[in-house]
Amino acid sequence: MWLEKLLLFQVAGRRFALPLAAVREVVRAVAVSPLPGSPPIVEGIVDVHGMAAAVLDLGARLGTERGEVSPSDFMIVASAGERLVVLRVNEVAGIVELPADSIEAVGAVTSRAPEGFPISGVAHLPDGLALIHDVGSFLQAAEATELEEALASRGGALA
Repeated sequence: MWLEKLLLFQVAGRRFALPLAAVREVVRAVAVSPLPGSPPIVEGIVDVHGMAAAVLDLGARLGTERGEVSPSDFMIVASAGERLVVLRVNEVAGIVELPADSIEAVGAVTSRAPEGFPISGVAHLPDGLALIHDVGSFLQAAEATELEEALASRGGALA
């Protein structure tokens, strides 16, 4: 039986998941440095092992206000295609393994996704559902271009 491994997390009281293959690491939240010229959906940048990684504002896509970084928050370092990104989340619930038939493809579930929040499917868990976040599609094309330009113009060191 084929199993899918997912990392479960919460943002703004909603449960989401990421395919474990996209997750590099989970760390406690740290201060976020501003990134002038970045799209509003980017909170700023953080240093991840010497590399600047954009912190994506998941809450903004969910219609919630961006709060200050809290010591109780976590940051999920993930691969979004060729880009390394960071998701600031309220809680990380852990890793689950699900049989493939417990996951609905995106075509069947788009009505369950918050508007503008990209998902690749829905995981049916014993205690409810988790939307599987499509981190590679989080930034719209214009936002991705704006982010690349902001990163290129900032130079080398984190502010």
